[in-house]
Amino acid sequence: MKIDVTDANFQKEVIEKSHELPILVDFWAGWCGPCMMLSPVLEKVAADLDGKFVLAKVETDAAPVTSSKFGI
Repeated sequence: MKIDVTDANFQKEVIEKSHELPILVDFWAGWCGPCMMLSPVLEKVAADLDGKFVLAKVETDAAPVTSSKFGI
């Protein structure tokens, strides 16, 4: 399962859900070449293992508070 996460819903979608399922947080940016290369791989794994973990996608430019909190 893949979800988009923002500053507004990070607590609910990542922290709280992590008590139920493993969460893999992918901090990414549209201008980041390595991010663009890794993203399709992570999304394929999430689709192949649907329900085993949650892929939480955090666009760093759109979630500056969360990104800063984690030193991104």
